[in-house]
Amino acid sequence: HTITEFDHSNGLNTGSSPDGIAAGPDGTLWFTDLGSTPAIGRIDPTTHTITEFDHSNGLNTGSSLRGIAAGPDGNLWFADNGSTPAIGRINPTTHTITEFDHSNGLNTGSSPFGIAAGPDGNLWFADQGSTPAIGRITTPPAAVTGGAFVLGSRGARVTGTVNSHAQPTSDRFEFGHTPSYGASTNPVAIGSGFANVPASARLTELSPNTTYHYRLDATNPTDTIDGADRAFTTPPLPIVGAVTVKPKTWRLGTKLVQITKTSKRPPVGTKIRFSLNRVVAVRLDFLMRKPGRKVKQKCVAPNHKNRNATKCTHFVRVGSLSFTGHSGKNTVRFQGRISKHKTLVPGHYRLKVTAIDPTIKARPNRTASFTVVKG
Repeated sequence: HTITEFDHSNGLNTGSSPDGIAAGPDGTLWFTDLGSTPAIGRIDPTTHTITEFDHSNGLNTGSSLRGIAAGPDGNLWFADNGSTPAIGRINPTTHTITEFDHSNGLNTGSSPFGIAAGPDGNLWFADQGSTPAIGRITTPPAAVTGGAFVLGSRGARVTGTVNSHAQPTSDRFEFGHTPSYGASTNPVAIGSGFANVPASARLTELSPNTTYHYRLDATNPTDTIDGADRAFTTPPLPIVGAVTVKPKTWRLGTKLVQITKTSKRPPVGTKIRFSLNRVVAVRLDFLMRKPGRKVKQKCVAPNHKNRNATKCTHFVRVGSLSFTGHSGKNTVRFQGRISKHKTLVPGHYRLKVTAIDPTIKARPNRTASFTVVKG
């Protein structure tokens, strides 16, 4: 229980009278000094250096400081029951002092004395003036920019967290090619609670292969707060390279489909090969050639009504496979089995390979033909 005191030799003002003290968000201790030169003081717990901030930083003339507390907004707040009673705030980085008085709602004849951060994110104080009361001064909302989830070449979902600090609050995301943004989502009302609330928005019609900056903003009746800047990059539009099925004529096997980046094993059944410029979902559609009848310039399935129409052939999808394709060359070992219970039958087929990016409408695809014969 060793006591050490730090005084004028460490920077404390001459004629000082330290009153309240509180830990600051910057890792130092902050205190009120109601001595002959009223000030807000700071002491570094490592170097023990004391620095005081007074009227030159914005403190009211004739102030008398009584109590200090760290606020949820990252500032230090204090009670001033001097000649101009007020609730004050000092920024621990810029050291700028701002005081809020009767024009902000403080009672006439008030005498603030003591202050504390409340669980609702606001500051609360005791008022010993002519109309004794417990006072509250509101703070802006808290906005924390979260991560981004890239959905494809033209879309992403951005996230964050907002705390309303017990006031009606709305949030929005700003985004653009630079930290100047230039675009924003529509504001979303999130209520007036004092718990952290998740925020998210889907950004669409983005440019492929482009870096975007974004941040979460929140607004309540006290002020608007901007979250930190973050960034993500959209991938390029997917490109499906030439598709080959080799051998083009093959007999059915029993194994399920397999996809590999490269392989030197001898082919079983056939191998479907194609290339991709990036990782992307891929769908293989198997379309079987079937006889049809021409109706209104279209080849459709034959039925009783069109039995006398001109004969034609058309392709009908009989199955599909979906998986995540690799960037570069892809090889699919295929023996005719689409699933555990479904197998292609002998016939002529067209294979359609499509890159599936949910954020774009025109999905790139390539086709190839093959024939399945009896085993």
